[in-house]
Amino acid sequence: MRYRWFALPLGVLGLSTSLATGVGHAAPAPVALGGGSGLIVGKLARNLGPITNTGEFVCSLATIGHDRAGRLVGLTAGHCGPPGTAVIAENAVSAGVVGTIESSTGKSRGDQQGLDYAIIEFDPAKVTPMRTVGGTTISSIGATPARGATVCHSGRTSGSNCGVVLGSFRTVLDGLTAPLPGGDGVWSGLSPDIGNRILDKATSAPGDSGGPVTDGDRLVGIQEGVITPPFIPAEVPLHIAAVFVPIDRVMRGIDATGGIGAGFRPI
Repeated sequence: MRYRWFALPLGVLGLSTSLATGVGHAAPAPVALGGGSGLIVGKLARNLGPITNTGEFVCSLATIGHDRAGRLVGLTAGHCGPPGTAVIAENAVSAGVVGTIESSTGKSRGDQQGLDYAIIEFDPAKVTPMRTVGGTTISSIGATPARGATVCHSGRTSGSNCGVVLGSFRTVLDGLTAPLPGGDGVWSGLSPDIGNRILDKATSAPGDSGGPVTDGDRLVGIQEGVITPPFIPAEVPLHIAAVFVPIDRVMRGIDATGGIGAGFRPI
């Protein structure tokens, strides 16, 4: 059993682009971004060079809104990039850099157990925040959904799809191992941040990382990846469960810092 995070190298997509600048050209119109929008992060976003298979990634935006200081900020998965990483809107590469990852926790910081989220500060002159993208609308932040509830994922790769909540990582894995000799509670030693991640039956694929998990119009989580059986590549759509980080835990962590993103509310 493996735990996969899903940022996607852009080279896998076989994309190419060129960016031209010229004196006298009008400034690009603001880019519309909201929960489920595609983001380009990494070397391309830093230097606006051509897309290559050398470390550029696409992820998805969980939500966008304002913090208590009035800054335009968004959330995505922490493993999408470390602090200082510039961000480009996938649907408007020619607009250039529209934001920067200001703080990030989880895998990108070498922490395999911490919460996996990142805070992006966007340039309000370059971004028009959207409450609705595709079929996903986010108007508020909700509590962690209970087992048996239905949640919906949205991402730049898989689009929108829904599935039943299986429960927390710890609860599900303890239940699976309880029938085994000496297996009762074998997973109870998981760190709180790993054990409290939520598993559900929705679909998630490379590039969906950071996308919203919603219950109606309430944001309840940030997509992180899937659990796949051993020896199955991450790109193969065979998995036991999708994994997301509960947004209420993320917000407690952000608010505790008092910095960028504290007091965040969706647009």
